[in-house]
Amino acid sequence: MLDSVLKTRGEQVALAGFIAVPFLAVLAAVPVAWGHGLGWRDLAISLVMYVVSGLGITVGFHRFFTHGSFKAGRLLTDALAIAGSLAIEGQSDTGRAPLVVAHRGAWRPAPQNSLEAFDDAAALGCNAVELDVRRTADGRIVVVHDALVRGRPVGRLEHHQVQARMKDGQAPALEDVLARVAGRIAVDVELKESGYEEEAMAIVARHLHPDRYVVTSFRDAALPAVKRAVPEARTGLLLGPRRRLRELERRVRQTGVDFVAPHSSLARPRLLSWAQQQSLGAWVWTVNDPYRLRALLADPRVSAIITDHPERALHPGAAVVGPRRRPLRARRR
Repeated sequence: MLDSVLKTRGEQVALAGFIAVPFLAVLAAVPVAWGHGLGWRDLAISLVMYVVSGLGITVGFHRFFTHGSFKAGRLLTDALAIAGSLAIEGQSDTGRAPLVVAHRGAWRPAPQNSLEAFDDAAALGCNAVELDVRRTADGRIVVVHDALVRGRPVGRLEHHQVQARMKDGQAPALEDVLARVAGRIAVDVELKESGYEEEAMAIVARHLHPDRYVVTSFRDAALPAVKRAVPEARTGLLLGPRRRLRELERRVRQTGVDFVAPHSSLARPRLLSWAQQQSLGAWVWTVNDPYRLRALLADPRVSAIITDHPERALHPGAAVVGPRRRPLRARRR
């Protein structure tokens, strides 16, 4: 059929090149983009635009070689207009960008999970800070990530002993942190263990309005306990990088959470689309790779990005500079 339209060998070769090169580029880009937030809808829109563009190239070449003009017919211009509107629609499903959550505060140069790190996150303009909560031997609810401090369990040490084993400013009491940040920045409170939900929530409710915090945990038993203590609290189920998702639907139903919080390696189109269909938010952690960060910030299925580099998330255009590097090993939540 092309032979009847394209009269010269040069015309055929040029057309083949103009169609084949973009097609090969699309094939090469899809596997990469799929891992960085591309979904089925995005792929369909890309294919429609490719077909319409190929049609435009074919007609353009024919008109140029045959009639000496690039003027397109009404059918082609209408098709191109429709494809353009699809592209715009695909890029703007929602006007609200994901929240930027500073993982353990903005801890460069301040120590992580310190009052200074939380102050710096608020000063940067982050939407929220994420912090980790444990209970000490003397019953204090403190902000500490690791279960062991210099080889000793946090739960077997008194608060002052925990602080003595850490950097200055670390392991503050949850009460002090919330009193410091209330009215300045929202908070993602991660319960590292279960058993002290009522005590922790009494502190949270005393300082923060329900729309200014969420509570997350890997512990399924902790999340319903949070709802029992404060029914209006919003909760999220944390999903680790090696956690099997086969029972996710059952776990979500039993815990009664408002959103899921998958590790960035799990934040694939299938999971994000499933969460969206279930009217669940998706808080993705810990997103540090600048390319991954930009892709997830542009994904309307993502509610929040938790990152060690909040400055990159707040200024994504400046995050991608130079050749892409291999992502660092996933940081523990």
